[in-house]
Amino acid sequence: MELSYFHFGVLSIVCLTLVALVYPKFNTYIYLGLIFFMPNTLAFGVKKGVEYISFYGAGTGLMVRPLISYYLLGLFFISLILYRNHKSILKQCRPAQIFIILSAYYAIYAIGGIASGVPINKVLSGSSAIHLVDMTLFIIILLRFCTDEKELSRLTTFTIACVFMIMCYGLIRYFFFGGDISNVYSNIEGIKIKLTFQDINDSLLACIVCYFCSWSLTNNWSNTSLRTKVFYIAVIALSIFTVLFSYRRSAWIGLCLAGVWFVFKQPMRRRIQVGIVFVVIATFMFTTLLTARLGQYEDKRSSVLFYDINNKQGDIATKSGRFSELSWAFDTIKNNLIFGVGPWGTIGYRGNRDYMHGGVMQIWLKLGLIGITLFVLAILFYITFCLTKYRKLPAGERGLFETGFAGLLFLLPTLCIGTPVIEYRTMQLLALCLALPYIIYAIKCGKNDQAYNSPTNKTI
Repeated sequence: MELSYFHFGVLSIVCLTLVALVYPKFNTYIYLGLIFFMPNTLAFGVKKGVEYISFYGAGTGLMVRPLISYYLLGLFFISLILYRNHKSILKQCRPAQIFIILSAYYAIYAIGGIASGVPINKVLSGSSAIHLVDMTLFIIILLRFCTDEKELSRLTTFTIACVFMIMCYGLIRYFFFGGDISNVYSNIEGIKIKLTFQDINDSLLACIVCYFCSWSLTNNWSNTSLRTKVFYIAVIALSIFTVLFSYRRSAWIGLCLAGVWFVFKQPMRRRIQVGIVFVVIATFMFTTLLTARLGQYEDKRSSVLFYDINNKQGDIATKSGRFSELSWAFDTIKNNLIFGVGPWGTIGYRGNRDYMHGGVMQIWLKLGLIGITLFVLAILFYITFCLTKYRKLPAGERGLFETGFAGLLFLLPTLCIGTPVIEYRTMQLLALCLALPYIIYAIKCGKNDQAYNSPTNKTI
């Protein structure tokens, strides 16, 4: 009997379930590795006849959802059973609580749709906003999974090692094998450029490790060994190269936002030095690289960063270009303001499209004002937490805390004008960025509280 990829995947999950009984956290690292290494399915931009792996797809559709989503569900139930005593972080994580409410709202909507006769594959499709539920599950898993210094150190090392390997692969592929096979600019738009990675998530991972390594060098230079310094410098250089030569505008803007956050968090005496480096990188990005990508368009569009947003008069166009689908979506939203069109709903843009380039609008379209209010509220709680609680952490232990927030800043352009909600991998990495500050805060503050309450610190 021929063993297909599907059968191999099911067999692997069964074996991993057995491993979970011996060392449950090992399965979480396997899952993280899969999310780190496997890109989104990017059929758009791949040359005809080129084979690619549909890792986050549902395959033949017999199981409705991608196989990895069942792995996530298994990890979630394992975390509930084996880590049932790890509830303190979840109680502090207000965004996770709100996302649980949002997931419950989605579940009620989905059950009602299935009961009314809507095909289950439409209710649970990737464009239905179900990845918000997947994100919520992963946030809960991470909050229960990493609760001490040892696990945090292991998670940090694992993440940096994985991303470093990914970026090395991208570098070798860029120089010797023509870059990423998913290249919408070259294969669709006819621009003669190579990409490190078209998937925005590889640039996100590069930005995260770049931020952490930069923070470690600038704040702990004297306490860092020479070998580690060399490695971190290499990671930073490779990360910047990965993001810049992805030629993604959302990645460039996201890197700038994370860079501004990094400069702002530096002491005043160091802010000018770091700011100069940031300005040099930004100048190179918005001159040489922008011209390389846009210089081959007609109508002198190389001088305009947002050429597909402005019309010939220079005004923002809503009936054509990139914003046209958002305009169509808003017309649909106005008629379904409170509850949305449902997870299975569509807009009348070029037929019946079930997604758009606008993550926030996607949530509003599918789940209405209730859904988008809950989502924005969770993000606002997260931002408030990050901007206020970091002061309670020791200055030398804020790196990972700030890194999580930098990841969200990087994703803001994608959340506004990209398609993150329909992408499994993007929402899982967003979960990592959202969970990280709460994990750090709980571990570091818990350690400080224990030290303060220890017998040696009590007066007799």
